Amino acid sequence: MLLLAAGVLAGLGIAVVGWVLATTAGDGGASGVFAERARPQESSASVRPAPSAPSAACVEAEALLEDAWGAGHLEADPAVARAREVFARVSAADAASPCAAAGLAAAEALNPARSIGDDVPPTPDRARKLLARARALDGQSVLVARTDALLKSEAGDNAGAAQVMEAAVATDESRPGPWRDLARYHGRQFRVNKARAAFQRARALSSSPVDQARVHLE
Repeated sequence: MLLLAAGVLAGLGIAVVGWVLATTAGDGGASGVFAERARPQESSASVRPAPSAPSAACVEAEALLEDAWGAGHLEADPAVARAREVFARVSAADAASPCAAAGLAAAEALNPARSIGDDVPPTPDRARKLLARARALDGQSVLVARTDALLKSEAGDNAGAAQVMEAAVATDESRPGPWRDLARYHGRQFRVNKARAAFQRARALSSSPVDQARVHLE
């Protein structure tokens, strides 16, 4: 009789232990599920698409601006006026065109638009607004950098202008125009050695007689 009672108690003990283990495992599984559901989903980082390559019209219009960078504000500069018209047409067809936005900012900085009979000297405010929009569309644009540097220089900050162009030529070393700009802003600070070195880089990159002439004229 005692043996029978002991066997029954042992069986009950095993059953209780089994029930506890099963319950614990079940809770753990449920906890794992709830924890998995509660875990915040990792959102994929949004990648901003790279700006598209400038259109042929933009490239040709930008070339029309080249002589104006070292000349200051020219009254009724026909080349800048033609470039402005091209950039305006490209912008009308595609309002989000980075090259058109940068071109319009550059044209305004180089040769501010004036109303007929307006004797009040133009201010850089409109150019700065256009530049801010162009930078928002493509902050790595060399044309944006050249415009930014020009406006800084005209405000008396030739050191800031040179710093902008140092970054620009570090991004794209292949164009003589930005090197000429850099040399010009170094020269305005009487940093002769740096100006000479930048002009030499511009000369080395000048593949056409026109580019060579631009270097010698400056």
